[in-house]
Amino acid sequence: MAYRKNGFKAPDRVIFIGCTRDPHKANKKDLWDFFDKHLHLPFPDYATRKLLWSTFVAKLLKESDVKDVPAGLEASFGTLARITDGFSAGSIGKVVKKTLTPKRVTCIRSRPVDGGEFLNSLALEAAANQATFAEQSVVYADFTETITRLADHKARSHE
Repeated sequence: MAYRKNGFKAPDRVIFIGCTRDPHKANKKDLWDFFDKHLHLPFPDYATRKLLWSTFVAKLLKESDVKDVPAGLEASFGTLARITDGFSAGSIGKVVKKTLTPKRVTCIRSRPVDGGEFLNSLALEAAANQATFAEQSVVYADFTETITRLADHKARSHE
């Protein structure tokens, strides 16, 4: 499908924004002809996932009037970040909400949370999005190379 923006001039100050879950299905020529700039947000890396775990848990506990994240749970964020490679930020947030239910948070002082409690919710989330995690990571990596023109740059550097 060809899109046209010829009717607009620079003084019109119009921004066209395209958003998709499947950018790799777009016609690459249309992408480059229509959009002047591209912003691609891949799955979060290890450091970002660790920060996401910490932030989501701290926010949920703060909303429940629990002031501090238990030290044992804080130590588990690194492990949780490692095993959630390929998870989106939204998926991590869902796992935290499914695990730290209001009932569980009320008894957090008498029975501290540990990282193992998240495993059941993680397994359910992974099963629900199994195709995304396994197959899409390769597709997104290829798309990132295309959209950033990294493949062209690599080809030129090998000449």
